[in-house]
Amino acid sequence: MRSSERLTATWRGPVGHAIPAFVVVLLGVDLALAIAFAGYFMLGQPFRTLIPFIDLDGEANLPTWYASIQWFCVGSVFWVFADRNVVRDRIRSWPLVLLPVIFVAFSLDEVAAIHEFLGVLSDHLLPTGSRYATLLSSTGLFFLVVGIPFAILFAALVVSLRPLLVRSARGARLLVVGMSLFLLAAVGIDALSNFVTPGTFEGMLQVTVEELTEMVAATLVLWSGYELIRDPGHEPGRAVGPRGVEVERERLA
Repeated sequence: MRSSERLTATWRGPVGHAIPAFVVVLLGVDLALAIAFAGYFMLGQPFRTLIPFIDLDGEANLPTWYASIQWFCVGSVFWVFADRNVVRDRIRSWPLVLLPVIFVAFSLDEVAAIHEFLGVLSDHLLPTGSRYATLLSSTGLFFLVVGIPFAILFAALVVSLRPLLVRSARGARLLVVGMSLFLLAAVGIDALSNFVTPGTFEGMLQVTVEELTEMVAATLVLWSGYELIRDPGHEPGRAVGPRGVEVERERLA
């Protein structure tokens, strides 16, 4: 069996649903990174030089690079889906291009820390111009100014693209579940960091749960894209219209 065949082979879970092998592998990596971080903390951080490399809350380290690659893969898969389904003369299909753009932006954010920069800018909206000595000393207003509005806009985008997404019910469900988990972690669980102290058990637990949830979410969204582009009913050069009727399309190139 070739390597590509092994990666797309399926494993049947306890309820009989086939799970691609690459998804099982990625979920294993997600869990391993979380266990490594939490385990290192529980052991008393015996090797101080190791923590910057596996810190789930750090920058420019293994978890950051892994998450960036995850989202870049997601963006690439959804670009394939968009390339197959965007119809030049059907304006309602154009927003599909936003999905890969958003996911590649997530990838860039992992290494460029764009959301941290936006969070600092949002501090100017606070009465004192600083988040320190406030109840939002860790996140500032980011989750209110950026996080919640993005969640609303993304939900609206998915609803508008429903006619194109429902052709693969499983892919659509995985996209909704994956992005819901991601937003829960990035907005909700991240907000809890305002109420824990870094370096404590509670702080470690908050970081572990947040980052693990985000990694699992990225894996599920990647699985979603895989299901969408492997739709057995797809015919190259055709796309599904709003009422489920196939229409001719021009390529994006």
